[in-house]
Amino acid sequence: MLDKTIRTILVRLAAGPLLILLLATIGLSTQSYFLYGQHQHLLKEQADARIAADLKLSLENHSKKWGEYLIHYGSAEESERWVSFRGSEVETMKLANQLLVRSDSLSLTESVRHIIYALEVLRISYQEARNSLGQAADIRQALRDLQMINDVPMHLVAEVYHDIQQQAQAASAQFWNKSVGLTICLAVLLALCSVLYLRFSGVFTSRLLQREQAAKQKANWLLKHDYLTGLYNRQSLLKKITLLIDSETPFHLVKVSLLGIGAAGQAHGCSVQDGLITMAAKRLESESAPDDIIARSVGGDFLMIMPGRNDDSLKRGLGKLLDRLGQDFSFKGYRHQISAFAGCCSFPLQARDADRLFQYADIAATHAQLHRMDRAAIYDPKMSQAMENKAEQINQLRLALRRNQLHLHFQPQLNLQTGRVAGVEALARLKSDDPKLNIPTTFIALAEESGLIHLLGQKVAELAVSQISRWHKSGVDITVAINVSPRQLDDPNFVKFLNSLCRQYRVDPKYIDIEIIESDFVNSRHPLLEALSESGFGLSIDDFGTGFSNLGYLSHFQPRQLKIDKTFVDAIETDVRRRDLVRSIVDLAHSQGIQVVAEGIESEAQAELLAAMKADLGQGYWFSKPMPAEALDNIIPGLCGEAHSLSA
Repeated sequence: MLDKTIRTILVRLAAGPLLILLLATIGLSTQSYFLYGQHQHLLKEQADARIAADLKLSLENHSKKWGEYLIHYGSAEESERWVSFRGSEVETMKLANQLLVRSDSLSLTESVRHIIYALEVLRISYQEARNSLGQAADIRQALRDLQMINDVPMHLVAEVYHDIQQQAQAASAQFWNKSVGLTICLAVLLALCSVLYLRFSGVFTSRLLQREQAAKQKANWLLKHDYLTGLYNRQSLLKKITLLIDSETPFHLVKVSLLGIGAAGQAHGCSVQDGLITMAAKRLESESAPDDIIARSVGGDFLMIMPGRNDDSLKRGLGKLLDRLGQDFSFKGYRHQISAFAGCCSFPLQARDADRLFQYADIAATHAQLHRMDRAAIYDPKMSQAMENKAEQINQLRLALRRNQLHLHFQPQLNLQTGRVAGVEALARLKSDDPKLNIPTTFIALAEESGLIHLLGQKVAELAVSQISRWHKSGVDITVAINVSPRQLDDPNFVKFLNSLCRQYRVDPKYIDIEIIESDFVNSRHPLLEALSESGFGLSIDDFGTGFSNLGYLSHFQPRQLKIDKTFVDAIETDVRRRDLVRSIVDLAHSQGIQVVAEGIESEAQAELLAAMKADLGQGYWFSKPMPAEALDNIIPGLCGEAHSLSA
């Protein structure tokens, strides 16, 4: 930016002198043209004057030749002297005609014509004088007359010569006046251009430098502030923290994380996301003290320095701040619910350097988010230990997946009318060195959080498809249900991967049910669900009825199964309203041509009630706990008796 400005200044500054130089060149060229014209005119006047002088000399020579002729009249040289005389006469007439041709003014032309006429008269007179030389009495008179006639052209030539001199002087004066006038005009013009150039170049340079200074100030401001909210950025906050640490000033560093802004941006566009972030920043500023320093970190994360507050003041301030951020955000006709979580770390009690302060505030905010705290979390060393333990568990989970320590258990799904096994649900199990990690809810949650859910899901799908392939080869016609994480549905290659597994193990996709939780079924993933259905996979809605009361989405996309959640089945024996609700779900599903699977059946009474309601399939501990495929191999071939024969 600076180089460009300097180049612009230099170009503008150079343009003025170049313009002045151009004007000076034009002026000098014009003046040179006038001087050249003056020079040429003077040369012509000089040539004309020379011819006039030659004409005068020629006339004098002509008279001299006449005298010589008279002296030798009657001698042997008379004829030669007459020829010489006539030659000078011709030369004189030739000069007169040459002067006439070069005349460029009317007066001069007229004067030269008079000279020529006089010369003609003189020629005739000389001829007559020669003819009368034999008469002595007439010779003297003829000579006197001839002298008078000869004086006429001499006088005329002298006048012409004088006129030529005067014209030359007048032309010289005229050219001089024009040259002086042109020089003065050019000097005035150059002076005016120089003044204007200096004036406007100074104004331009001043404005350009002002803009450059404003651009520098804006750039410096952007280096220190967030462009969207106008708050300090993280780097500026770090400098202020460093100053506070160097001065040993106690303060609290607070990290505020907002959840839901990214989802709002995905649903309504980036402008809505930016607007929500700006509104959140204004709410933070409105609830902050005058000496608080607020900065935007990244996305919906903010950092605050709160100096000079005791514990009670800190808790009250953070409580008001979270309450303010917890209020609905109205923007562009939409109301958005944003969740806010805060974590706090103090200097010098909990950390004495900036890196630790940032780390501990982030850990505290993450702790508040994981535990859904409605108040700010104050950093505790136990939080760091918990984070370290989680990181270690994630590493162990990654290592266990690489070592193929994942295996499957299968829980049978029985036809409630016939008691025969119609399918199984594949459930992931882990055998790692950490017993706590082997709990399904633990390692699945860690996989979701760390992104390992894709690798985990792929391994579960491959194990399930390979097992169903073995059962089909042994003559057991059975389906397998595979639970799919919402994150797996975000992978555009998910359907392609399942199809490749089915081709690899020669399994028809119709024997595989993809279980999707109800909230994910209605969460704008219809294109992927349609791709699964078009490939032949069955779709099951898991945990049906636990969060969505609007069932209109069933008219847009029809799954193969609905799985009634265990919370409904638990109360079916004692709660009449729950029992009626389950019956309504069964009737609704059957009216749409959808199978109903009841989960969590733990008693014979529950199984009988569900069978009476015409529920299609049931699974639960009353029939069988999840078991390895080897244990299930011993049961599946003989499953033709009553349902309770599988009870554990």
